[in-house]
Amino acid sequence: MIPPSAVGRWTVVRELGRGYFATVYLVEAASTQGALKLCHSSNPAAAERLDLEESALTALDHANIPRLLGRGTVGKDPYLVMELAEGVSIKENISNNQSTGKAYGDLEAGVLLKHLLDALVCIHQAGFVHRDVKDANVIHGPAPSSLRLIDFGFCKEAGA
Repeated sequence: MIPPSAVGRWTVVRELGRGYFATVYLVEAASTQGALKLCHSSNPAAAERLDLEESALTALDHANIPRLLGRGTVGKDPYLVMELAEGVSIKENISNNQSTGKAYGDLEAGVLLKHLLDALVCIHQAGFVHRDVKDANVIHGPAPSSLRLIDFGFCKEAGA
């Protein structure tokens, strides 16, 4: 799949990641950066998952969850644009730390866990279940409070 150079008002800067049903790009518009998730229309479940992701992100208002910035289509392919979660994934951070011999201390891990659990409480109180909480979907910025839980592509409404 050839990446688009622009999607709507957003200029595509580079690819951030690729999953089973979508590719995520770093995008810019004016002075705002975002993460654009572009679904592969060849996957029949993609649009349904994107709709659920949009519903969850629209309902959620939490500092540790990216806000939804927009939605549209490119040809037959639907997309969402979310706030950019700046930093690196916990998975990448642990890998980098292992190569230098550094480890998360108890206090640092506790602070990160507090922010992650606060986000999960918000998600559950809004009637959703994330269903894909893992080290690759938790982005940690330079400050302990700059943690973001990303990728709501497998979320479901509670009880569904």
